[in-house]
Amino acid sequence: MKWNSGDILDGRYRIERKIGSGGMANVYRAVDLKSRRLVAIKALKEEFSQNGEFVRRFRSEAEAVLQLNHDNIVRSFDVAQEGETQYIVLEYIEGKTLKQLIRDEGPLTPARAIPIAMQICDALAHAHDRLLIHRDVKPQNIIITPKGRAKITDFGIARFADANTMTYAGANILGSVHYISPEQARGEVVNVTSDLYSVGIVLYEMLTAKLPFDSDNTVSVAIKHIQEAIIPPIEWQSGIGRALNDIVLKATRKDEALRYQSARELKRDLQRALREPDGDFVQKMGSELPSERLPRRLRYARTRWGKALNIAVGTVIVLGILISLGMIVRTVFLRGAAEKLLIPQLAGKTERQAFDRCDELGLRMVVEVTESNKEYPAGQVFRQSPSAGTPAKANDLITVGISAGPAEITAPALLDYQWSEARSILDDMKIPWEITFEPNELPDGTVFKQIPDPDTPLEPDDRMEIWVSGQPENMERVPSLTNVQLDEAVAQLKTSGFERVLVTYVQNAGGVGGTVTNQLPSGGDNIPGSEAVKLWVLKPEHSSFIAQDALNISVEVQDSKVMVTAKDDIVETILYEDTLPASKQHVIPVTVESDRPGTRKLIVYINGLKYREKEIQLETNKNTGQ
Repeated sequence: MKWNSGDILDGRYRIERKIGSGGMANVYRAVDLKSRRLVAIKALKEEFSQNGEFVRRFRSEAEAVLQLNHDNIVRSFDVAQEGETQYIVLEYIEGKTLKQLIRDEGPLTPARAIPIAMQICDALAHAHDRLLIHRDVKPQNIIITPKGRAKITDFGIARFADANTMTYAGANILGSVHYISPEQARGEVVNVTSDLYSVGIVLYEMLTAKLPFDSDNTVSVAIKHIQEAIIPPIEWQSGIGRALNDIVLKATRKDEALRYQSARELKRDLQRALREPDGDFVQKMGSELPSERLPRRLRYARTRWGKALNIAVGTVIVLGILISLGMIVRTVFLRGAAEKLLIPQLAGKTERQAFDRCDELGLRMVVEVTESNKEYPAGQVFRQSPSAGTPAKANDLITVGISAGPAEITAPALLDYQWSEARSILDDMKIPWEITFEPNELPDGTVFKQIPDPDTPLEPDDRMEIWVSGQPENMERVPSLTNVQLDEAVAQLKTSGFERVLVTYVQNAGGVGGTVTNQLPSGGDNIPGSEAVKLWVLKPEHSSFIAQDALNISVEVQDSKVMVTAKDDIVETILYEDTLPASKQHVIPVTVESDRPGTRKLIVYINGLKYREKEIQLETNKNTGQ
């Protein structure tokens, strides 16, 4: 089933537009008509609705996310079905994935990486307390909001720890091969330490912008997780510090008994690493060197009864020789059979058929990716490594890609959007466009017509035509403000004809306070002067004037978005922003800081609508010595 802009699900969720597509599901932005909040609708693709295995995985995610309610986990609000299409209603999050953040910024400083890792630990501790193991922790599944909050998503292959935590095909494994634990790579039972291993790999990548194990061949990556030692991250980035280096190495031990045993234990060491970056406090439990992993009684015998141990060792050597001779004889007789074990042809088989075939031959299979493919129908294997006919031995690993069917790009629904938002959507989808301005009863800058219509399939070279209300001369061009001081940025915006600026202060990581670090819309965009320009600004170290207050508000609708701003001229500084439950007794403390004295107007917005205004007087900030 394809949903179009304006469709209403279950009499409650109005579809706005399609915002993404993965291997199993499409994702839509929608409005909850009951609460008036934006939500994300994750719907199982139509071609998979009759596939029992895909339905099982989708239901698994629904079952998992409904158990969870944590600030660092993308919330689930509802699970329902429209016709034969099952869908999950999720929290709508703006931001970028941690993978994108690493690609954009390169290695993150410890001061930036540690808080993100601590938030991941908080989320996993919440899940682990409910006996839920994620099993696919990776930067692609972690969203970083503009305010720096980490949110874990995609519990599609999660399992409850009191259930069978191996995959459905015995020794076959699931999970992203670059981040899976050794026990996952071997197809064994996983536990909470498997998630913590993945956290260690994610932390490694944040600190170095490198993966500890990488290769063009995913099979070799899985083998490296099992066999090879990790190059300490401090060898790539010397400024990491001893403590953080030790934390990464402990989290990624091959032996799960030597890793951190809980997310809270890992978080405690991360907190201490912030205070003692060169500290030697990470507890190193044992060693993975073969000579140091002998049973305790055997090590004791070596120290006190050397002769007895020598006899025992000699006996073991003799037995080893006999066993080796037996294996040689066995190899001679079975060589013909062994030579017949070849990697099977899996391309064209369904995922279940491919798993079953590998089980018959004693081979293991991992699904590396599910993605669009023009040549193979949805649910079939479209690639494999190693290739068919390659000599193999029992327990060898094969990675495969599963087809999600042909990729289909459809025209987004842009009607009633501001042109700056519509342009951002088109650019993100890499769809060429042409714009025409015409007078219309809608506010200037509003999209009132588009060709082709929403959800029309598009070919790669298709171009969209957009009609926007107003005239080009009535639109204002947004200046480029990145790396400009806030006062200068506001002056430029006023000169350009803009009437409202929303400012969010971000933690200063060493830059000059008051510097604009990001903006929306981007410089060069043309928008109506009445549309707000959003700026992200480095917080100054000190402010000369300050005012504090506590606002009592009543929230009527569950999970309403509440924002409090302090207005000065055309600038509204965001003091508070959160989603609150329904209650008549919310108390919101706010602090206004500025280098200019005078009064400010506090404005409370609930779900985007102005709720209350109040004036507040700034006073000298005694902490600055003014």
